Amino acid sequence: SKFLAITDVHQSMVFRDSIMAENMNWIINDLYQNEKIIFWAHDDHLSKKTVKRYKKYKLKSSVESLPEETKSKIETISLNFLNNAPREIRIKIKKMNGNVFFVKNPLYLNGTFEYVIYFRNTEAIDKFRIK
Repeated sequence: SKFLAITDVHQSMVFRDSIMAENMNWIINDLYQNEKIIFWAHDDHLSKKTVKRYKKYKLKSSVESLPEETKSKIETISLNFLNNAPREIRIKIKKMNGNVFFVKNPLYLNGTFEYVIYFRNTEAIDKFRIK
């Protein structure tokens, strides 16, 4: 095995997401060919609009790197912390009990993700992980 060190943070993100896209493509087209697939990861890996948000750095998310016909075969669930939620969502969620909040088809993301799961803290993520 080889170890690769990329010192430029933006170039390392481009490389990492290109490898993630290759893995996603393999899962979609080889491993689970005729299945509907849900990918669950952090926002910047799954966003369908990373290119617009990081135009200066020419970043593409894993999903944006997939061929168009492959993109239509997946759903995405984004994981993020509550402090990254839009203000109106934070206010609603803080009034509720619990550590994990699932938001379906949030309009404020303009179709960037199909679903979002917000966590209050890292302990909540650890408890949520499937073991």
